[in-house]
Amino acid sequence: MHDSARKDKIINLSNILVSPTNFDTVQDGLKEPVSNIQFEEFSHLQTTIESLLNKISQLENEKKELLSFTMHDLKNPLSIITMIGKILLSENKLNQDEIKEFGKDIVQSSERMFQIIQHFTNLYSLEQGYINIDYQHFPASSIFDTVIEENLGDASTKNIEIQPLYTNKEKCFCIADFNLALQIFDSIFSNAIIFSPIGSRIQCSIEVYENMVCFKITDNGPGISELDQTKLFTKFTKLSAKPTGNEHTSGLGLYIAKQLAESMNGSIECESDIGVGSTFTLKLPKSTEHYQ
Repeated sequence: MHDSARKDKIINLSNILVSPTNFDTVQDGLKEPVSNIQFEEFSHLQTTIESLLNKISQLENEKKELLSFTMHDLKNPLSIITMIGKILLSENKLNQDEIKEFGKDIVQSSERMFQIIQHFTNLYSLEQGYINIDYQHFPASSIFDTVIEENLGDASTKNIEIQPLYTNKEKCFCIADFNLALQIFDSIFSNAIIFSPIGSRIQCSIEVYENMVCFKITDNGPGISELDQTKLFTKFTKLSAKPTGNEHTSGLGLYIAKQLAESMNGSIECESDIGVGSTFTLKLPKSTEHYQ
């Protein structure tokens, strides 16, 4: 049998296999008996079709999950902004302090929506392979300095002390994309604040092992169970531990953080004990640059 004729028979057979059928139906769908087609081709075709159908089903489920999480996470900040808008339109006797407080709530809700959109944008870019990495040499301590400054406000709201344990003796450079690394740290750091109890402490340290710089963030939160640790870096993860200040999480932050770390030849790990706290370790390649 010529290759083109065999290909036509396989395509004809594949159209039949995608719906429930039996062997007799398959026979009727062909001009010649199945026995004229090599059994290996039939088996391979059937396996390929089943794999494709499973992949389509998986993608469809992920799409539904994505839409569900998006609608759920955007609903609260949008509701807050709408409510404040109605109050501002209906109340004529608000003092300056009240207006400032409403303005603060609007900014926080807007930032929350921006974060959600950024997570989904990053997720799409990662899965489509659109992430552009701008490798730079930068001091290891500078990434911690930046992320601590940016998260100081949220930490102080819950009276959480941020304790830098690194000093100038960690005079080493990393080679990575500074902005992408900052996104990773922001996800880890914000989670530490979200799940840490009021009045607790978050510690930051830097260690150097051979060709890697290890950044450690340790909190005194509730800890992460062994079961939760197995799904910690997967999409749409909801942990059994609950935020201590009614904060919201998208379930995407750590998944994106891990993908970004690995895209820069790094890694991210977690060690945790229930009732003690958690330590997240981000490893990035060490640069050959040195302080002058």
